Amino acid sequence: MLSLLLGMAVASSAPAHTAVIDMDVESCMAQRLRPLVGPAGVRRPWPIATQVPGHLRDRMGVQISSQGVVSDGYNHWLLLDRDANAAWVVQRGGYAGRETFYGPFPLASCPQVAAGT
Repeated sequence: MLSLLLGMAVASSAPAHTAVIDMDVESCMAQRLRPLVGPAGVRRPWPIATQVPGHLRDRMGVQISSQGVVSDGYNHWLLLDRDANAAWVVQRGGYAGRETFYGPFPLASCPQVAAGT
């Protein structure tokens, strides 16, 4: 019984710590762009690029949207070029399997997120 009370006292007297977590650029960009794309395509006019830089062409990227149950829907992938401080969104899908490149977009920085530990 004493050990239980002692444990509770120590736990209640421990200071609350808050850790600051820095969100990485890829997660930040995905979080910001995800609401702007969906199975029907992009939800607002974006700049269309003829293609993405060659060194990014064969990269898979981060999927930010899925066609879901829409048979002719679009999937969207985020590609980052940290050296150029730019991002592109690749839209793939539709009936003909089209591929459209959007961007470049400047890389975003998200504020730090506080998390209790």
